[in-house]
Amino acid sequence: MAAVGRIDSFESRLARFRLVNAWWIRLACYALSIVLLLGTWQALGHSFGVLFVPFTTTMGRLWDMLQSGPLLPGLAVSAKLYGVTLAINIVVGVIVGLLLARIKLIAAAFEPYIYILYATPTISLVPFVSVMFGFDFGSRVLVSVLISLALVPIVLSAQQIPERAAPGKVRLLELYRNSPLGVVGVTVSGLTSAIVFSMGPVYARLKGLETDAVATFMGVSILAAVVTQYPVGRLSDRVDRRTVIAGICSLATVVAGSIVAFPSIPNGAFLTLAGLFSGLVLTLYSLSTSHVNDKLEPAQMVAASSALLLMNGTGAALGPVLSGSLMSLFGPRAYFANLGTLTGALLLFDLWRKTRRRPVPRDQKTPFVGTEPSA
Repeated sequence: MAAVGRIDSFESRLARFRLVNAWWIRLACYALSIVLLLGTWQALGHSFGVLFVPFTTTMGRLWDMLQSGPLLPGLAVSAKLYGVTLAINIVVGVIVGLLLARIKLIAAAFEPYIYILYATPTISLVPFVSVMFGFDFGSRVLVSVLISLALVPIVLSAQQIPERAAPGKVRLLELYRNSPLGVVGVTVSGLTSAIVFSMGPVYARLKGLETDAVATFMGVSILAAVVTQYPVGRLSDRVDRRTVIAGICSLATVVAGSIVAFPSIPNGAFLTLAGLFSGLVLTLYSLSTSHVNDKLEPAQMVAASSALLLMNGTGAALGPVLSGSLMSLFGPRAYFANLGTLTGALLLFDLWRKTRRRPVPRDQKTPFVGTEPSA
């Protein structure tokens, strides 16, 4: 009995210690995780210098940029851009937003413009604006104003507030068991979209394209997704989403393989194939999240979204490193070869999953919403 009492006393003291010092324990865990992360970063930088730059080297370069590099002048230009854009939005944006939100005729006329810009990644507007107007201060203000004016009427419009529901917890492993294809598809989407956004200009430069051609290549690649989101989404609402994902991946793999196999095709055909590929793969995130939501209760969707964003972000962090390493070893051809391999692998996984489960009935599907994850 005395031993039991001592054990109970120790356990109670330990529980009381955890309760009283919960904040400090959490802070120590955060600090330890940061130290382990930086230590791993430093070790990988010294062991695999091609893939990772050591933490100390990175901080040294950052300090040099702060002292004598372009970082502080660049931040000053960004602050000036933010101030000018904010002033224009206050003067013009609110007035336009109120007109669009309150007058149905004007709202119907401008609705396509609003939602296309809202769903379009901001970076996709930069190439076209830079080609047409240059890349001076005024052009960057124009891009910011276009995006801001598209957001204002959405914020000011009168919409019914959805019913509140207590969010349910969804673990990542449980989410994978519930919808393996959706989780893998979101991860592959993070890999491919990050490669397109970050390594696309590098690929174009290595291929020998000039600045205007690089801007056109990126603009066509990214804006193609605006055209494909709606028809692909409507199709996936009517048939098995797994079939749509398989079709998207098969076409994307064939297109990527064609670009790799025929590197000297005419520029017009090359831009068409590049736009077709990006227009296909940039729908994978929306398709995958919709496929996951088809099997969830509404109260679970918020927690599931956070888990899916984590997987997508992990893929987005690894994608440029993988693509850049392959391009440094095998040249620019590795760009589309890498992308085609990823879509081909997702296609095989999709076909395998179709043999394991029946499709979700049409009346149980959630409506498709075209989105791209944003930081």
